Amino acid sequence: MNDRNKTTLILGGLSLTMFSPLAMVLIGYQLPMFQNLGFERNSIASPIAWILAAIVGIVYVSYTLKAIPFIASMQREISLFKLLGILAAVVGGIVEEVFFGVGLWIR
Repeated sequence: MNDRNKTTLILGGLSLTMFSPLAMVLIGYQLPMFQNLGFERNSIASPIAWILAAIVGIVYVSYTLKAIPFIASMQREISLFKLLGILAAVVGGIVEEVFFGVGLWIR
């Protein structure tokens, strides 16, 4: 097994584990910790925060593509590995926000 396959296996396992509570919410099971992520009309999360986060993400990606030549050379490669990385980043960000933002601080 090469390094890319090992990384895919580890990243996939972690993503699946982190996605399980989010999947429960998506199928209708109510988890109180997931109630204030900014996806509901009653949420107090500001849309400007989501817009600013998107801008910061775009600036960071643009800087990384210019500053690290190896990353720039791989930018046009389309693969399931990159798709898995995007899924892991999104799910990991949501789980991190729920655990640290809602779970530990807001009580």
